[in-house]
Amino acid sequence: MKRSAKWILLIAVLVLISKYFSKEKKTQELTNHPPPQPVTVTPEVVQSKLTIIENSEFDQKFNQPSGTQKNDLRLLANVLMNARVLVKDHHALVFADNRDFTKFISGNNKHRVAWVRPDHPSINRHGEITDRQGTPLFFHQESSNYTTLRSAGKDGIMWNDDDVIFDPRQPEL
Repeated sequence: MKRSAKWILLIAVLVLISKYFSKEKKTQELTNHPPPQPVTVTPEVVQSKLTIIENSEFDQKFNQPSGTQKNDLRLLANVLMNARVLVKDHHALVFADNRDFTKFISGNNKHRVAWVRPDHPSINRHGEITDRQGTPLFFHQESSNYTTLRSAGKDGIMWNDDDVIFDPRQPEL
């Protein structure tokens, strides 16, 4: 064998030996130290207190004898608008019926703000906001920013001629 081939062979053997020993050393280091255990992080759940907007126009005037059903619906539409201003991702929330809207505006939202106090006399035992006759209001979610409100009117029967409707997109006369 030529001298240069011997040197190349010797260098190759030395490289293989060094790799073998470095691998063995790493294996020993790993076996000497237990593998890291996964850390379980439990998010801290902070139940913030409910902030109730007290003495609001809604609180003072909704379903009061001196008002009208149309004005009651306007007050409720203002509450919904104010809630949407604070809760920026409200468009991602699902509002299927009166109870969902009522929960949202009475404090069941990520900010724990109640624009309508949970014990308001116009919230029935089923968790629904009712009109002056005690009939649950109808909420029609037109878009993420608009909800048409409907009261059954004086006869308490929904979907007939005496229903009172408030559409926030329509100018008030």
